[in-house]
Amino acid sequence: MFFKLYNALMTFQLMMNSILQNLLNKFCLIYFNNILIFFNSILNHQKHLQIILSILKKHKLYTKSNKCIVEMKILKFCKYIMRQDTLQLISIKILVIKN
Repeated sequence: MFFKLYNALMTFQLMMNSILQNLLNKFCLIYFNNILIFFNSILNHQKHLQIILSILKKHKLYTKSNKCIVEMKILKFCKYIMRQDTLQLISIKILVIKN
């Protein structure tokens, strides 16, 4: 028997928001099936990563190591380019808005 799972991404995001609610906007963001962990030093990044992974493990949630990218200097996320000191809109989005 087959079934369809509706609103899976939104359900996952709501679950992750409740599990990680104390950490949201301090050093992590959740967008659908992505967890973004931001940092100002490598040591903080490793510590934050350990905190989040331990919380996920506590709730029996696991990550696939081949899907994880750590210690990135530049990141394209949603419609933004994030760098260490700046956040900027992707230029193609600006052109669409202008026109």
